[in-house]
Amino acid sequence: MCAATAERFGCAICFPPGDPQAAHQQSRHLNELARLVDDSHLLVAIRECPHCGQRFVFTFTELIDWIDGDDPQRCSLLPITRDEADRLTALGEQTGQDAVESLSTGRPVLVMDFPKSGEQTFGYVAGARVVGPHD
Repeated sequence: MCAATAERFGCAICFPPGDPQAAHQQSRHLNELARLVDDSHLLVAIRECPHCGQRFVFTFTELIDWIDGDDPQRCSLLPITRDEADRLTALGEQTGQDAVESLSTGRPVLVMDFPKSGEQTFGYVAGARVVGPHD
C-alpha cells in the first residue's frame, strides 16, 4: 500500500510528482465516492485513490463550439482532506463553485487542458482554478 505523506498529497500512483500526464491517466482509475454535479458540460465528483486513500475533487468542463464542433475541454484534480470531502459531499448538488475553488489555495491542481484547435496539455498548477469554463 502506498502512503500519503504530510509533505505532499497522494502517492506515486495517484499524484506522481513530475508526471502530470500519468496522474491524469490514473484519475480514471480513482474510485468515485460522490457525484456532486452531473451536467452535460460540467461534472464535479469526489474521487479516492484505492492505494493511499487520498481524496480529490475531480472536474470536467466543456464549452460547445457551435461553429467548428471542436469543443474545448478541461479536467482538473484537486487533492483534498477527508473532512473537506465530507463537507462537500454533505452539500451534494448544492455545492457551489466558490466552495470548491476555496480549497485550491496553495495546493497543486492537476490540469488537463484541451483547447479548441490546440494540443492537449497537462500540468500541476499551484492554486489553479478547479472549475474551468463551461456551458
